[in-house]
Amino acid sequence: MGILIDYSCEKCDKNYSLKQGCGKLAIFDIDELIHSIRSKKEKELLIELKEKHNGTLKEIPFYEIYECNECHTLHSKQEYQIEYDDNKIHIKKHKCPSCKKELVKLSSKDDIDFEKYKCKKCNEFSLGGIITFNLFD
Repeated sequence: MGILIDYSCEKCDKNYSLKQGCGKLAIFDIDELIHSIRSKKEKELLIELKEKHNGTLKEIPFYEIYECNECHTLHSKQEYQIEYDDNKIHIKKHKCPSCKKELVKLSSKDDIDFEKYKCKKCNEFSLGGIITFNLFD
């Protein structure tokens, strides 16, 4: 089971959710991962790694929480590793959808201080409305 963190902006009431971990519907092989990827460029890369470089899924993909240090926003992204060509590793790099800078993964050991992040809608440091923790499948 994964953890779902729901929170909101106190100024504009926009609701957000962050996923961490993996649910019961986990992906167990590279074909399932390729099928689940939306980005055409990433999908093509994974197909090439699989077909030309004997790429395999190194571990079950899971969601991690990332931050954009430029925009000061939070993001939940699926992390996975593809092993290919005898121990080379491809790790998906995530970019901020707004500024295109590389996102930085937060440590899962630390609590998130929502007050230091901006709302993606109103661009204010006003997060911290109702915060709940749930499980997702």
